[in-house]
Amino acid sequence: MSTVTNAPMPTTAQSFVDSFTRDFFSDSLFVFQDIWLAIWIWELAAFALVQFIAGIIAFAKLRGDVPFAWLAPLVMLVLSIIIPTFAGIVTSMLIAGTYQAVEQGMSHFEALLYGVGQCIVYVIATFSPRFNAL
Repeated sequence: MSTVTNAPMPTTAQSFVDSFTRDFFSDSLFVFQDIWLAIWIWELAAFALVQFIAGIIAFAKLRGDVPFAWLAPLVMLVLSIIIPTFAGIVTSMLIAGTYQAVEQGMSHFEALLYGVGQCIVYVIATFSPRFNAL
């Protein structure tokens, strides 16, 4: 027995954009797993972008001086996967648990804000002079 959805398929580019923005800004995430996964995916993407840019800068700076400068972007890529995997999953689950506790839905836009916000907080904490002495 197959399930048939009654959701209309967009026929033009404008209707596709309208349906995307309607779904992106509406409360469409209600299940715990959907909420934490959406936050974590956005955080993973933000970390990958930040680490990719850092890898390019490191490669450009070390290219002439260090014979293995090509390893810097690879290390940054590995870090962009490891850091959000361990730190991001825990914080994303805490946020999702909070939303579940108050029985509140989350839009994909809110997930984007939480994911990118976690990345920004991590970058600021990394370069904070208070943590250099620890």
